[in-house]
Amino acid sequence: MDKSLYKKITPQGSTYAPLTWEDSKRTMASEWSKIRLIVQSEMKSKVFEKALGIFFLAIEPIFMAFVYFFLTQILMRGNLPSGQFLNIYIAVVFWRWLAKTVDGSPVTFASYSSVLKQTNFSVFSLILAYIGVEFAMFLVALMVLFLFATMMGYPPHPSYVYLVFPMMAQLSIMLFLTVLFATAGAFVRDLAGGVNVITGIWFYLSPGIYPVERIPEQYLTYYYLNPFAHILPAYREIILRHELPPLWPLFLITVIGLLCSFGALRLLGRARRHFFSFI
Repeated sequence: MDKSLYKKITPQGSTYAPLTWEDSKRTMASEWSKIRLIVQSEMKSKVFEKALGIFFLAIEPIFMAFVYFFLTQILMRGNLPSGQFLNIYIAVVFWRWLAKTVDGSPVTFASYSSVLKQTNFSVFSLILAYIGVEFAMFLVALMVLFLFATMMGYPPHPSYVYLVFPMMAQLSIMLFLTVLFATAGAFVRDLAGGVNVITGIWFYLSPGIYPVERIPEQYLTYYYLNPFAHILPAYREIILRHELPPLWPLFLITVIGLLCSFGALRLLGRARRHFFSFI
């Protein structure tokens, strides 16, 4: 929003007129239309204009789950719990939502540098548009997961409404990391490679391809400091067992994630005035 539109010059100096509710609604509607336009254009170029775009978006998590399943077969010498492939597949789908969003965040502002330089597009709206694009692609993989689970004997269930709890916890973490790395990436161009390594290691430190029960008891206290030690099992509880997962850890993760996100957004607000010297 251009504050100069609401600037008032008085004998005592310049001030900004307070926004009315109608002004706020028009501003939000304008920003929402810009976000929607970016999401639609990005989905069109990345998915719908490619002959096999939807196919690869849907099939890639299954291939990755097969690779992880094969590796665990070797490492555990076939001593795997029943339904291990579906356990891994669920973890891969939800983890890739985080990994793809966070891994690409350092180049967000560089990718849209022309938009930022030539228009008054808000950096905050740009972040939301970027997260929206990744969320739209995640939904395709999620629908395929539900279809695959149905074929494996786990049809959709009313308990799926509980997915909102782990998804909110995950989204709060993703928002914090995306804003943080997008801000830092505007100044440090080669940050993306380091972020890729972090998310890769993080996955193996989370119960994605192995159950929490495999962790020695003396390490569990430290292991549960990882938010995904709570989030990934919660998805499995809901999809495979149709049960409500423990809500207190998810609530705590969400609150901490939102507080960290607020701090990251404040940092972005202060740093954005220096972007044009770097992007």
